[in-house]
Amino acid sequence: MKSAAVAFLLFAVLILPDPCLSQSNVVKTGLMDNYSIDTKLFSKKEDYFKATVPNKFYKACKNNEVPSGWETEKETPEKSVGYGPGEHTTVVFVPANYDGNSAFGIYLHVSPSKQGISPSQEWQALMEKLKLIYISANGTENDSPMWRRVVLGMDSMAMVKKHYKIDNMRVYVGGLSGGGHICMLTQMLYPEYFQGAISHAAQSYLPSERNCGHFPGLTMTDILKEPRKSKKWAVIGGDKDFNYQAILTTTEEWKKTKMKYKYFFVQGMGHGNASAAALEEALIWMGAGKTIPAETGGKITTTTAAEPEDIRTWTLKNGKSVEASFVRNTEYYVILQTVSNKTVQLIVQNLSDEDKAYLKGLKKSGPSSKKEAN
Repeated sequence: MKSAAVAFLLFAVLILPDPCLSQSNVVKTGLMDNYSIDTKLFSKKEDYFKATVPNKFYKACKNNEVPSGWETEKETPEKSVGYGPGEHTTVVFVPANYDGNSAFGIYLHVSPSKQGISPSQEWQALMEKLKLIYISANGTENDSPMWRRVVLGMDSMAMVKKHYKIDNMRVYVGGLSGGGHICMLTQMLYPEYFQGAISHAAQSYLPSERNCGHFPGLTMTDILKEPRKSKKWAVIGGDKDFNYQAILTTTEEWKKTKMKYKYFFVQGMGHGNASAAALEEALIWMGAGKTIPAETGGKITTTTAAEPEDIRTWTLKNGKSVEASFVRNTEYYVILQTVSNKTVQLIVQNLSDEDKAYLKGLKKSGPSSKKEAN
C-alpha cells in the first residue's frame, strides 16, 4: 500500500502539470472582464504624488481646491492610491495575434461607470489590427475620487506591462464622457507614460484666471511645459452629442495653445464611445500604426487635403452630399476635409458608385507624396 502511494506521487510529480508553471508558460489572450490588479505603479504611496505636477494636483485635492460638486473628498488621495491586493479588477483584452514574441502597444480606456468598458467586436478587431492590448479598469465611475480613477488606470497599465511584452512608444489613454476628462488629466499628470490622450464625447477645459478647468492645481505654465507640450491630445465627438457646442468652444481654446491637439468630428455621433473607424483615425494620427507593415490590409493611404483643386462633391446613397477634399481612407471609411476646414468621416459602403470609382482611381495612382494635412 505504501509503495503504491509512493508510486502515485512519483507519477504525479513526473506527469501531472505544475499549475504555477503551466500558468506562467501560457500566453493569455482574449477578453478578461475581471483581471485582478496585482501590480502597483509605485510601491510607495507618496511616489504617486512626488513629481511636481502630480504634487500640485495632490495638494489641490487635499485642500479641496476643486470645482464645487466634484467628487474628490470621499477619501484622501493616500487612501485612493493605497488600496490592497485583490481589491480591484480591470477589463483586459489581449488580441489573439499576441504570442509574446513581439511587443504590443496599449490602449487604456477610462469608464464613467462602475464597470470598465468591455470592447465591442469592432474595437477588438481594431486592437488586433493595430497590435494593442486594451485595458479599462473597473471602479472608475464619475462619483469616485479623481485620484482613485487615475490610479486604477495607471496600476492596470503597470500590471499589463508586468505580464506582457509592451512597446512603450505605443501607449495611449482614452476615456468616455467623464472618463474622457480623466484620460486628459491622466496624461497631464504622467505624460512620460503615454504618446497621446483621446477623449470620447467630452470637452476638456483648460485652466484660466477664473477656474482650474479639468486640471485642479495646475496652471497653463504647467501644461505648456515639456513633455506635455509634445504629447498629442484629441477629442472625438459629433453633432448629436449634447457636449457638441462645448467641444467646439474648447477646441478653439486648445488650438490657441499651439499644442498638438486635434478634434475628430464624426457626423451623427452622439454621447457615446467613438466607432472603431473614428478611434482608428485618432490612434493612427498619434502614431499607433507605425509598426504595421505596408502590406497589412486596410492600410492608411495618405494625400493632401488642403488644395482647392481637390475639392469635389461627395454623395451618399441617401442623397446627402458634401463639398470636400480627400484626406485618407481605409478599407472601410474615407476621411474628408470640407471647404470650412472641418473633418468629415464617411463609410465607404454608403458612398455613391461614382465616389467609389474615384477612390479606386486614387488607389491605382498611389498615394501623394505631399504632406498630410493635420
